[in-house]
Amino acid sequence: MEAQQADGKSAGGKAAARDSAGAADYRLWGERTLDLIERAFRVKGSALYHEAIDRSGKFVGRYGPYSFVWPASFQLRALAAAARVDKRRYAGRLTGYAKALDSYVQKKDGQTAYMVLTSRSERFYDDNAWLLIGLMETYELTRDGRQLRRAEHVMKFLLSGEGRFGQIPQKEAERGSHYGFTCTVAPTAVGALMLHEKTKDKRYLAAAKRYYAWLTDPKVGVQDPASGLYHQGATWGGEVWRVKRGYRAYQTALPMQAAVRLHRITKDPAYLREARRLAASCIARWVDKDTGALGETAQWGGSDLCDALLDLHEVDGDPRWPAAVSRVLRFLHAHARGPEGFFPEDWNRKSTGPAKTCHLMHQAAAARAFWRAAHQQQRSRALARNAWPSSTSTDPSASAAGAIRSGMSTPAGGALLIDLSIRRVPRPSRRPTAVGGYTGPARLPS
Repeated sequence: MEAQQADGKSAGGKAAARDSAGAADYRLWGERTLDLIERAFRVKGSALYHEAIDRSGKFVGRYGPYSFVWPASFQLRALAAAARVDKRRYAGRLTGYAKALDSYVQKKDGQTAYMVLTSRSERFYDDNAWLLIGLMETYELTRDGRQLRRAEHVMKFLLSGEGRFGQIPQKEAERGSHYGFTCTVAPTAVGALMLHEKTKDKRYLAAAKRYYAWLTDPKVGVQDPASGLYHQGATWGGEVWRVKRGYRAYQTALPMQAAVRLHRITKDPAYLREARRLAASCIARWVDKDTGALGETAQWGGSDLCDALLDLHEVDGDPRWPAAVSRVLRFLHAHARGPEGFFPEDWNRKSTGPAKTCHLMHQAAAARAFWRAAHQQQRSRALARNAWPSSTSTDPSASAAGAIRSGMSTPAGGALLIDLSIRRVPRPSRRPTAVGGYTGPARLPS
């Protein structure tokens, strides 16, 4: 790690100073994090990554050199978010990694799906649901039919695990157990909606509605009726559902994303109202009012909550959502990042020095969030150029309407949220070229 630290310093003292004192450059932060993953975690001679490394840079793991598939799904989605901003640089790495993940695929009982390890192991429905989302994002970016075929195989596997009430358990071994795991059902609903949007196959929309109905059914009880927050899951006991209680941010983030997509597809305003309620509840529970720190871990809601809030903002333009994401990421980068550039599991933990062990999942979650924020900045700046009328316009309402649609303040209403004066920070010169579970648009404020 000493060499990695030195490499980070060589990226430029000016950039480091600006990171701490100036405008947030989410793209630069995302680039640095993905570059660090390439240097520190990629298995030599392979397109796959280690699960974890120690202070010496040696991989740590009981099951061979390759990560579990859940961290791999985070890395896939991190690359997808990066390619959304810089397709030229990252699209090839994204498709290469999606192909490399075939090492986890097993064909069994007529179902093709991903195992938890590259060696013979069990298959988890929740792992495959996260991969479904990553594969669909890859397809949306590349229009590569192989990614769509992979996604449809995974969806078939997830459908095979569905119980009679619309619930899906966590793993294949639990099929028929009457248990529904929130973070299988919710990401499966999101993935099914993504498939419907691209294929127009109404069966996927129908499946997503079944899953959403199970999640929101008061008789099931996985959703708190007052706050809207979601518990871990529930088991049908023959007469009533027994709820496995406990909140994690990702358990609510994914139903929020499902609601946003259902609103976009059906135009039903009830879905949007629910998504907004969930967003407000998540911020109230997990985002510190004073510091902006997220009181949650990387894998149990860090990047997933950022995804959900930014997805919602793309639909309703409410500046509260990107503002919350900005506060979370600025704290994460300024205070939680270690001296060598690695991020911890807990997003509200201030760094006290080099970590004993660093995990792929925690770095990939941070990279994903930074790149999603970078895309929001990119999108905001592009739309801002069209938000104000030309100098020859005499209609002041055109300016106000454009600003309102974009979630910005008008000149009369206060400060403009988009800072068009931000200068680009010098990029690190290193450009890795190799391809790469585990138990409106208001600019993001700088």
